[in-house]
Amino acid sequence: MALISLKDMRIAHKLLAGMAMLITLFSVASLFIFISLHASHGASAKVADILANAVAGKGGGSAADLMSLLDEKTAAVLKDAKASDNLNFLLANLTFLVSGSMAIATALGVAWLLWRNIAKPLGRMIEVMNRLAAGDLSVTIPDADRSDELGEMARALKVFRETAIARAAAESGAAEDRRLAEDRRRATEET
Repeated sequence: MALISLKDMRIAHKLLAGMAMLITLFSVASLFIFISLHASHGASAKVADILANAVAGKGGGSAADLMSLLDEKTAAVLKDAKASDNLNFLLANLTFLVSGSMAIATALGVAWLLWRNIAKPLGRMIEVMNRLAAGDLSVTIPDADRSDELGEMARALKVFRETAIARAAAESGAAEDRRLAEDRRRATEET
C-alpha cells in the first residue's frame, strides 16, 4: 500500500511548482523595485516588459534576458552607490533619530497612561485607607464605579468603612445602654 497516492503526488508537485514560480516572481519583482529606485526609467521599463512577457508566456521574456539586464543595471547602480554613500549615511542617521524619538514618545505616552490609570487612583486609595485607619469615617471612597481591580478595592474599602460605621454605632449604642443601666441602678439604690 502506497503512503501517498498518485493523485496526491500530482497535487503536491503542482503546489511546489506554483510556490517556486511565486518565489521567482517575488525575487525578480524585488530586483525590479531595487532598479526602479536606483536606475533610469528606461531600465525600469525594460524590466517591466521582460516580466510581463515572462508572466504572459510570450517570447522575449527569457530568464537569460532578464538576468543580463539585471546584471548590467546592478553594476551601474553599485557604481552610483559610492557617490551616494554620504546621502545614505545622512538618511540612516535621520532614520535613527526619528525612530528613537518615536520610541521615546511612545514610552512617555505609556508611562503617562500608567500614571493616570493606575498610580494616581492607587495614591488616592492609599490616602483614603490612611484616613480610615486614623478613624476618619466621614471619608468618601473614590473610584468605586470602576470595573477593574482598583474598583474592586474601592468597593471592598467602602464595605470596610460601612462596617466600621455600623460597629461605631453599635458601640455607642451599647455605651448608651450601659449608661442608662447604670443610671437605673443608681436610681434604685437611692430609693
